[in-house]
Amino acid sequence: MPALKVNLALIAAGLVFVAEDELGAARGYMALRPTGMGGLILLEGIFVDPACARSGFGTRLFATAIEHSRRMAGSVIMIFSNPHAVDFYSRLGATKIGMTPFVFSPDVQLSMFAFTIPAP
Repeated sequence: MPALKVNLALIAAGLVFVAEDELGAARGYMALRPTGMGGLILLEGIFVDPACARSGFGTRLFATAIEHSRRMAGSVIMIFSNPHAVDFYSRLGATKIGMTPFVFSPDVQLSMFAFTIPAP
């Protein structure tokens, strides 16, 4: 499904980050996209191998998103969350701002979150 593939242009731009375990195996990734709208950065996606759920990889990937969004002069990270990740983003301090249908499956509703990037 296109929405679940890593975007090659973002890889080339250095905006995709991989989380590895202590043996160097890839356990997840995160991708960012600048929007060109004054400080708004889109969290293109966070994915963690389900076998590694609740092991800290997602939290570390989100911390990396914050760090790199700051480097891009970001002030807010926009997140479109699947239903299973709503609690994750809420725990990290993101604010739910609405709902929107998933473009590839309109019967699925995605929660929209905004995360205000704190000053360093």
